Parts: sequence; structure tokens; C-alpha cells
Amino acid sequence: MPCPLCAIFTTFTMRMLSAISLSLAIITGIVQAQSSVTDPGYNCTPSQSCWPTASEWSDFNSTLNGRLHITVPFAAPCYLGSTYNFEECENVVVPGYKNFTVRSSIYGVSEALNWERCGNSGCTLQSLAPWLPPLFGTCSLGRLASYYVDASSPDHVSAAINFATAHNLRLSIKNTGHDYFGRGFGPNTLAIWTHNLNNMTFHKSFTAYNCPSANGQNIGEMGAGVQASDAYEFFGQYNMDVTGGNEGSVGLAGGFGQGGGHGIFGPSYGLMVDNAVEFDVVTADGQQRTINRCNDPDLFWAMRGGGGGTYAVLTAYRFQLHPAVPINVYTYIASFPLLSQANALQDVLTAHVNNQTNWSNNNVSGHSYYFPGKVEIYLVLPSDDNGAALKGLTSQFQQYLTNYPGMSISQNNYTTYATYSDFLQLTESIANRLTPTG
Repeated sequence: MPCPLCAIFTTFTMRMLSAISLSLAIITGIVQAQSSVTDPGYNCTPSQSCWPTASEWSDFNSTLNGRLHITVPFAAPCYLGSTYNFEECENVVVPGYKNFTVRSSIYGVSEALNWERCGNSGCTLQSLAPWLPPLFGTCSLGRLASYYVDASSPDHVSAAINFATAHNLRLSIKNTGHDYFGRGFGPNTLAIWTHNLNNMTFHKSFTAYNCPSANGQNIGEMGAGVQASDAYEFFGQYNMDVTGGNEGSVGLAGGFGQGGGHGIFGPSYGLMVDNAVEFDVVTADGQQRTINRCNDPDLFWAMRGGGGGTYAVLTAYRFQLHPAVPINVYTYIASFPLLSQANALQDVLTAHVNNQTNWSNNNVSGHSYYFPGKVEIYLVLPSDDNGAALKGLTSQFQQYLTNYPGMSISQNNYTTYATYSDFLQLTESIANRLTPTG
């Protein structure tokens, strides 16, 4: 179902960090475009005559060799009606509803349910019990695009942009759906799904396009749809590490690698975006370009921080790799004393903060989860020393936690993971438990 008011919310969300005056001007422009039948601008909706006819969509699909699809929400088979399919609901949707990998491999779904919905419009299940039939409403598109192009080459991206331009359509760009701002989704849009741009190449010696200063050694190349776990495994074959993050289903090149991209290698090598060398992109005129510090440096600079879907559509990402090293981890999991939880929470946080500057100065990273009654701490240092450096830097803190009175400790140990892919099994288990998808 069309959701015209979502367009206002989408545009506002995409610019929520901009100045308020600019945001208000943008919203005003959208309201005017929405209310105009004769001049929809780039904001044509299915209810307007500018919307492509069935014949035009069909012709467009032919130019894409069948890669244009009508969006069907992931949960649609579980809703009574024309989309209901008991077997698909029972065997595909329900078991995969809270699975990061499953959700990231389908266009008609997001990692967070709120970005699938627009007010009462949407097609979601009860996240804690997806096997229960939907309690209210009907299945509709919510914030999902009306149509999407399953792009497997830059030519598909160019064709989608040109078609959208010709028909005044809004574009949305999605890879995996990992996006806290929901920028990969937009109602009444034509979506470009980059998930299947998933080629990878290792360049022992790399020659940049028209830019000798960007030439280098040990350069990785990946399509816009490559997910973290696949990248770590592929480049690990060459004994190389990627400056990626902690969840294997995240798409590295788009929102992660353009918006910053932080992880355990950050203190040692910088963010993912700091390691970017060259991009292949398609700009708003439908032209395919290779950009780096020499060739269109302004666009290259802007896309290293603008986030996914800004300035141009990324199709390939080239970046610096680093020699693989084991991953050393200190893990502490405990519950606070029942009668003094607040004091214990403050004490442990204070000890943590007092050590943080020294840890950061010595390339220790990691992630910690503090709750009113418990804490989970994971301190990480990639190094080929069997964990000696990490133990030396954290021993005082470790002793403090070990000796703190009344703690119910379930884990307090050092572990060395031979590869980054091995370490990913730990971080994904943490994510599944503490920050579940769906």
C-alpha cells in the first residue's frame, strides 16, 4: 500500500543531523511536491499519472534481463490473504525471522522492524513469538520500496538511475538492511538492491586508476554487497586482515565502510574508511566512475564519511589490508551484589574509565555491556605475542574485578583466537544474545 506521509519522515530521518532550518526547508519542499499532481519533481507516487505504466515497468525489466522485482515483504506468507502460504511461513519465515544472515539476504525486510513499518502500514510478526499469527492489520509495504532492482553489475545500477530520472521516481539503496537511520528504505521508491554485487579480489600489487600516489601493496577489492564474514574468510586465505566490525552479516562497503566503520583494529589501523583507496561508483547522471584521491578527490572525500547511499551509488570498494595476527581477548562476565548493585556498578565503571586512556594509547579496543545488575566486558588486542601485552595492560583491572566483594563471576579469563574469523564466532554469539535482530 502506498504510504505518502512516510516520504516526509524518510527525508527528515536521512537529514536528522543537519541544521534544523535546513531540515524544515527540505520538509516544506517535499510537502509541496507531494501535493502537486502536475509537478511531482523526483517524488512521483503510484497514485499519480507520472508513475510508470505496467508496460513501462515490463520494458524496463526486459532491459535488466529480469532483475526487476515487485517487493513482497518477508512476512507476507504468514498473513491471511493472497500471499498466505502455510509451508513457506512455517519453514522459511518463522525459523529465519530473528536470524541476521537470513534477514540480510532478502530485499523485503530490515534488520530492525521499525524501518519496515510506517505508522500502521507494514507487514511484521510478533518478534518474540513469530510463530503466532499476526494479531492485527493487513500485510502492506510500509516503508519498503514498490519495486527493486537486484543489481549484479554497475550497468544495472546505471539503468535504474536513468529509469528513475526519466519517470521522476525517488530512489532508495539497500544492501543488508543494517542501518540504524533506516536510509536503505523508502516508500513509493525504486530500490537498488546491491546485495549481489559480491565479487572479491586480492591485489598483491595494486595500480590505481590515474593515480600513482594511490598505488600500493596488499589491497583488497570487494563489491558493494560483500558481507563481513565472507570478506574475513576470503582475505584470510592470503593471511590478511580487514579493518571490519563485529557482526558477520554487515555489508562492509556501503554504510559501514563509507560512514566510518569501527572495530577492533581501529586503534591500530584506523577506521575502515581510513583504509579506503579507491571506489567504483555510479553518479546521479547514470555515469560509472572510478574515484580516488587524484581522480575526483572531492567526491572521494565526501563518500568517505557521507554514509551509504550518499553522493553516488557505490559498486566496488578497494582498501588497504593488513598482515593477519591472532586476536587476544580478556572476558569478564559477572552479576553485581544484590544489596549493593548501584555501588558496584559505579565502582566497576570508574575502574574501567580510569584505565581507558592507557588502553587506548596501547591499541586495546573491545566492547562492554553494563546493566543495572550485571556487566560483560570484552577487551581486545590483536597481536602475535600469545596475549602477553593484553595481560600486562589489563592485569591490574583484572585483579580488581576478581577481588571485588560479592561478585557472582561466570567468566574471567584470557583467550587467543588464531584468526579474525574465529574471533567473529564470539562476537556474533554476543550480538545474537544481547542485540538480536528482528
